[in-house]
Amino acid sequence: MKKTLLFSLLFLSGNVFAQTPEQIIQKIYPKYSQQNQCHQVQDGDAGDYCMRQHKREIRDTAQGKLMYLLYKGDRFDFTENRESGGHASTGLAGFFVLKHQSGNDWALLASAPRESVGSFGVAPEKWTFHEFGKDKWAF
Repeated sequence: MKKTLLFSLLFLSGNVFAQTPEQIIQKIYPKYSQQNQCHQVQDGDAGDYCMRQHKREIRDTAQGKLMYLLYKGDRFDFTENRESGGHASTGLAGFFVLKHQSGNDWALLASAPRESVGSFGVAPEKWTFHEFGKDKWAF
């Protein structure tokens, strides 16, 4: 009886947390700039970045249907609404893996939301998506 109850609670709680990909990203990057059409992300002492979704890939794997999201951002001054990178600044990338639950519901499986990449405050434009092993995909 206790095992059945525990399983039921776990099953129900999984459905409560399932969300659209946009809702998941909004929790990770909560500040959105309507004027600049991007998520305003603070990265410690590095400053603010204007983050946008750059790529989305979906693959059917042994774990089920997985969605891979790549967000990239450049250093940005939101008070002056302009890029603000310099030679000592990097860009920023965010990597997310979501698992399909049902309908348009997804659950966050893994994330690395703030990774320094690029130079002069700009994240790279060209990214490729590869399979690194059976059902192991990444940008």
